[in-house]
Amino acid sequence: MSNRQSKILKNVFLSTENNKLKLVDIYFSDKIEKVVDRISSEIEWNEINSLEKRNRVTNQISEFKYPSGSKIYDGEFFVLIPGAIDSHVHFDTPGFEDRDDFEHGSTAAAFGGVTTVIDMPCTSLPPVTNKNNFDIKLNVLKNRSLVDYGFYGGVCGNDFDKNLNIESQIQDLSDKGVAVFKTYEPAFNVPEYTLKNASLPTKGSVAILKAIAHKGASSEVSLFSSASVSGCLPVTGGTSNGDGK
Repeated sequence: MSNRQSKILKNVFLSTENNKLKLVDIYFSDKIEKVVDRISSEIEWNEINSLEKRNRVTNQISEFKYPSGSKIYDGEFFVLIPGAIDSHVHFDTPGFEDRDDFEHGSTAAAFGGVTTVIDMPCTSLPPVTNKNNFDIKLNVLKNRSLVDYGFYGGVCGNDFDKNLNIESQIQDLSDKGVAVFKTYEPAFNVPEYTLKNASLPTKGSVAILKAIAHKGASSEVSLFSSASVSGCLPVTGGTSNGDGK
């Protein structure tokens, strides 16, 4: 039997459909355990869309006795909505933490109602271009994020120059959970993402997109002017890791 303390978020409205809501209590620990209706009938949004209307409805609701030992959070009859997902962040951990880091970035996300972020690969040292670098970043971030997070994976020009097996690296990252891949044309100006052969972006993109298609994953191509961006050809995709667990 679990020794984890049960927590209860009481008195919150959940949207059902067509501007209808239900008043519920939510029991949870490290995950939602159950949702209990406080009243059997649904409520129309226009019945509570002002403070006066909401008070008229909630004043008729009887107080409920909760299990002893539970930690109670009072939702005060507000509407509960899902947390947002930011699918493109640069939190710069590890390697570029003079600009930002996961502690500050994830804190700002939480304050803004964002509960999951997907971090880009090109602003990490080492960059997330293979499974080993993926694991390094995952270990560095353990217990350092206030929200759930995932990683993009990258493919850069350095790897083509070294004649590495790009398709194998894509396979490895996919096995880690990467599901969406993104290609920059032509590059991103980070030394770890250099690209020596000017003809490589087109050739590289074809090989990468073939590998992505083979995995049945989604892809997106972003075009940049070579005058403003130079040096890398990352292909990126994200996976949610539930705060590194």
